[in-house]
Amino acid sequence: MDEASRRTEERKNRQTNAKGQTTMISPLARLMASSLRPTTKAVKKAAKEFIESRIKNADVIIFAKSTCPRCIEAKALFRSLVDQKYIYVSELDLEFPGDDPKKIVKKHKTTMAAVQDELWDATGCRTVPRIFVNGECLGGFDDVDELHKKGALRFVQS
Repeated sequence: MDEASRRTEERKNRQTNAKGQTTMISPLARLMASSLRPTTKAVKKAAKEFIESRIKNADVIIFAKSTCPRCIEAKALFRSLVDQKYIYVSELDLEFPGDDPKKIVKKHKTTMAAVQDELWDATGCRTVPRIFVNGECLGGFDDVDELHKKGALRFVQS
């Protein structure tokens, strides 16, 4: 089976939200994951502010990791469609360096795990890429690629 067929088949078995975007696991699983990764209110608040500030200040924001294949594909797709000045890529593994995703980075006052958990709360998925256009989450790479192939990927550049 070729890669495109495999991904199409895999996509049929994924959970989706009301917008048809790929989501992760149930709210109960989210609650359980939170209990295993306890964090402070200050760290959670800083993670939310980290995300919101980036969404507010970019027409297209891609929360990514530098070595993630889907993130690389998402960046390439948007760079082929939109002038680079409208795109901001937040490479979480570079903004939160080191092997410990629970380590608080002083500059951001939060952790990479807290940022990804906040993305989970906001979008239904903590994996990257998480792509926002004009403040709205479009999902991950598969979601935006599908929109692009249907001709439904639209954005207004400010």
